[in-house]
Amino acid sequence: MEGTTRPFHFKQFTIYQDKCIMKVSTDSVLLGAWANIDQAKKILDIGAGTAILTLMMAQRNTEALIHAVEIDDLAIADAEKNIAHSNWASRIKLFHKSIQDFTKIRLDTYDHIITNPPFFINSTLGPDKSRNTARHTLSLSYEEILKACDSLLKKEGKLSIILPPNEAKEFLSVAINFGFYCNRKTEVYPKENKSVERVLMELSRLQEVCKKDALIIQKSDESNDYTNMYMELTKDFYKIF
Repeated sequence: MEGTTRPFHFKQFTIYQDKCIMKVSTDSVLLGAWANIDQAKKILDIGAGTAILTLMMAQRNTEALIHAVEIDDLAIADAEKNIAHSNWASRIKLFHKSIQDFTKIRLDTYDHIITNPPFFINSTLGPDKSRNTARHTLSLSYEEILKACDSLLKKEGKLSIILPPNEAKEFLSVAINFGFYCNRKTEVYPKENKSVERVLMELSRLQEVCKKDALIIQKSDESNDYTNMYMELTKDFYKIF
């Protein structure tokens, strides 16, 4: 679900991505459009990459202050450019740190944390160090994400995340150890006749019945044959809708 090195033009902002290893992806757009941030006054983006989620949060919530944390040098370069060229730079602060180091300085607590994290746990590494960092849980394990959330989220705060189905189950099993529970879940199907490919989850410290639903991206194998539910979710971002 990754794009090219060319700039990606959304309706209200552009993502320059010539340096960052991880390009604009359907995963990020899904998560950024799905997360319930309407009431959030302070938002944290863990592993900001090109800052796509940061800018989606800024577009959707016109009052929120947003902090973004990114460890990779190349990603930071793109993120700085993208934030500077946006209409919301005054509400965004980017930190070139690991989330572990950021948690130590603990500048604030947040109403909402959002992350599209690395999810390959025990898979073979490639030759590109930056790509390994972005895609594999080498420097950012599920335990470390949840430890950061435990420290940085307000008591009633929420975490929004996207993962493949097996990794989502693993994340939830770890989350319980930190007192976090899934309150909302959307299973994402690429097409009607395909298996679940991603799971969108909202977690909090509130233990209640999880609200579950499903989202299908495309009706058929034909190019751009998107479902109404996918177009409705992403219409504020994609120019084609």
